[in-house]
Amino acid sequence: MNYLEPLNRQQLLQQMASRVDGLTQKTAGAALDAALEVIADALAQGRPVKLSGFGSFQVRRRPARTNIHPRTGQPVVVPAAWNAVFSPAQALRERLRALPHPPEA
Repeated sequence: MNYLEPLNRQQLLQQMASRVDGLTQKTAGAALDAALEVIADALAQGRPVKLSGFGSFQVRRRPARTNIHPRTGQPVVVPAAWNAVFSPAQALRERLRALPHPPEA
């Protein structure tokens, strides 16, 4: 297993279509787009999204803070912002704990 290579959209759609009888990559793409749009809309309204056995998405407020500009050394105010965060469900955490450790680079 290559830990560094991400699963891209096309590979995800291929795997979805291969696991569901009668599902084509085109319909899998439409279903994926619809699901992601529903999740994004809910988060944009401030509503958490909970997917049993997988995890939950929610928005959190990151407070304003002051950082130091690396080149000038001057303080820079970073404004407050909303961030989307993901928390894995217990079942997903257990699956991830079972992974072998990646080889050292």
